[in-house]
Amino acid sequence: MQLEQIRDKAYRDARRRVPNPSFGASIHKYGETDQEVMKSINDRFRDEMFVRSMELLHEKRPKYAYDSLEGYYFELIDSLKSAGALISTVSDDAWSTKVTFSKAIYRLRLSGVIKLEIPFFENVTMNADPDETAQLLAMIQDIQIPSEAILDESLKLYKWHEVMTVSVVRLIEDVLMEHNCGCSIHICGKDRIKLLVYGKDPDNMNDIFTIHTNLKNIRNDLIARLGSH
Repeated sequence: MQLEQIRDKAYRDARRRVPNPSFGASIHKYGETDQEVMKSINDRFRDEMFVRSMELLHEKRPKYAYDSLEGYYFELIDSLKSAGALISTVSDDAWSTKVTFSKAIYRLRLSGVIKLEIPFFENVTMNADPDETAQLLAMIQDIQIPSEAILDESLKLYKWHEVMTVSVVRLIEDVLMEHNCGCSIHICGKDRIKLLVYGKDPDNMNDIFTIHTNLKNIRNDLIARLGSH
């Protein structure tokens, strides 16, 4: 797989993964503006693009044969510089480097292995070719992020989750009250529900269990599970 193909595949994967009802909740529950949420979408999209492109680079391209970790670390730095990144040292760590591109900031770190990471998100253990790593990072800076479309999809997902949650509560509220239980509802996909049930009284507060079910079966599944306790 060539670098352009890796970039395009990472883009498609990010486009599929990023829409999330949490972006709708940010507007409807927490009062964020559309512009604030679209900035969050942009950040998330770039984070997903970074992680997925690095994963694919390691999966689809040959592993790089280096002489030493230290040497590989400096090869990566040289390649990143050549690709247009601004390199600066991190004062609290001699083996940590800040890598700044036009649209993103990464951190390259040597600690037993070499990690390339982004703030508050995942990191990737590096063993790819330094030049290909740098070229791919440069390539993903200029992507066009469909923020408005992702926001629209996220708002639809949020509304769907709200409808599903209300429906779940109506179906099981009396069963929970009868057994002095509470629950946490998680909508997983179009019709899957994860229900975390917990006791609310001293006699049953240690009873905690999870049910994976759907809207059709959730009431009977809950009754059956509570009946087994």
